[in-house]
Amino acid sequence: LAPPDNVEERLIWNFQCLPCHSTDGRPGYPEDPAKAGEGPDTRAAELGIACEACHGPGEAHAASAREVGSGSRPSPMVHPAKLPAQRSAQVCGQFHSLNLPLLPEDHFDWMVDGPDYRPGLDLDRFRFVLRAEKAKESPLYRAWEQQGMLSLEDLFWGDGQVRVTGREYNGLRDSKCFESGQLSCLNCHSMHSADPDDLLKPEAMGDSVCLSCHGQLRANITEHTHHAEGSPGSRCYNCHMPHTAYGLLKAERSHTITVPSAEESVKWGRPNACNACHLDRTVAWTADYLERWYGQKRVAIGGEHVRIAVGAVWLLTGDAGQRALAAWYTGWEPARQTAGEAWLAPLLAETLDDPYATVRYIAQRSLRRQAAYRDFEYDFVAAGPARATAVATARALAPQAKPNPLTLTTPAGTPDTAEIRRLLRKRDYRPVTLGE
Repeated sequence: LAPPDNVEERLIWNFQCLPCHSTDGRPGYPEDPAKAGEGPDTRAAELGIACEACHGPGEAHAASAREVGSGSRPSPMVHPAKLPAQRSAQVCGQFHSLNLPLLPEDHFDWMVDGPDYRPGLDLDRFRFVLRAEKAKESPLYRAWEQQGMLSLEDLFWGDGQVRVTGREYNGLRDSKCFESGQLSCLNCHSMHSADPDDLLKPEAMGDSVCLSCHGQLRANITEHTHHAEGSPGSRCYNCHMPHTAYGLLKAERSHTITVPSAEESVKWGRPNACNACHLDRTVAWTADYLERWYGQKRVAIGGEHVRIAVGAVWLLTGDAGQRALAAWYTGWEPARQTAGEAWLAPLLAETLDDPYATVRYIAQRSLRRQAAYRDFEYDFVAAGPARATAVATARALAPQAKPNPLTLTTPAGTPDTAEIRRLLRKRDYRPVTLGE
């Protein structure tokens, strides 16, 4: 592989892309640190994730297979589906996690020779899989944090859940279902027999995977979910594995199997599963139902979370990551069916001038799903004046909504402009870097 001409681009490729987007990727830096300025001689068995990434080195297997005619048997390959659940998940986790070499000197070895982990081995013997509460135990993380190369705030929510996509193993690893040894990635995903989009098995589209262990709920699922069977609100994964990670211009499932709570939104700002659909309700409303239905201890809730629909709060006042998720929720079909969409149009219109191009893109995509905006023209990377014109046009196209103070809709069905402006002044402008 010819390295890019720009030194900075070489670093991006070798440190950001190569580890997860190649099979046996080797940066190939000189073993003599004095010659580091000569740059890397980057190599990879294959660009992208190919057979050996999951099944291990295949040279001996291929060689012995050529001799089958002479009576020999091909040497075995690693079969992730036949490994114990946790060891199987580590095969995926080598790529789908935030992980670091165990020691700084291991990082240098990786820079020279590439990874030494092979499928079927214990990943924890080779890599430190980051967990928010234990990150400081990694000497390499401590060093990179001091140099400004890594920040927990850009990787995890305040409660420790990962907030960037592509790190599903970090999320799964913190789930009791995984810790019990019963769950691996292959319960829901298949590399060879599933649709390429998300690689989900057909049975993972419903509740059967969860109910294979939690069978006691099968007899009367609605008694547990309080939603109609088969509806989005009754799907196990919508409640226990919600879309709270950002990446690829959309929201992704956390892969941490948890119980919905109001606390996660009040204390940490992480969207809760209930309000991801019920955007037109408050966090206090969610807390009421979680207490009533499941006896969940109520947390102290005040301010906007008592009197304003959470969709407006997240979209107008959150940090860039929260705003991106909220903009995606507004176009998510279960949320559109549950919360309605007319009241969201004026809020999305304001988001078309968000400081982050990513948030603007997601907002216009969700907005165009509304009938009034199907032909709406907008360039999310246009200069400020052009975006301001688009915002004005989008405001004018906003349909009349049902009067509701929670959704910032006046008795006349028009947006409460003064309240919208007040919330925009509270927007969290802290720079956010989400390393997806």
